[in-house]
Amino acid sequence: ETIGISMNYQLRSLIEWAKDLKGFIELSDNDKIALLRGHTGENLVLGLACRSLNCDDYLLLGNHYVIPRNTSDSGLTRAAGRILDEIVKPLKEI
Repeated sequence: ETIGISMNYQLRSLIEWAKDLKGFIELSDNDKIALLRGHTGENLVLGLACRSLNCDDYLLLGNHYVIPRNTSDSGLTRAAGRILDEIVKPLKEI
């Protein structure tokens, strides 16, 4: 539930941010929806990775909820590990 609340907040923030982009506001409503739906996952993961740059072995959600690398949920553990290893770690090296 906490993850869902954070995702909802981040999605609303993304939509508000996009509304201020000159090129975006000139698109048709259908194109706006298609762009947001088509890239929402990537934007959420990238935002999560950027917030987690100063964290060791955990991810920091937008609502300050922490997802540790290892949890009792094997799917969440796998996802957290991949984000930390494949996105956060390379971003730290830049």
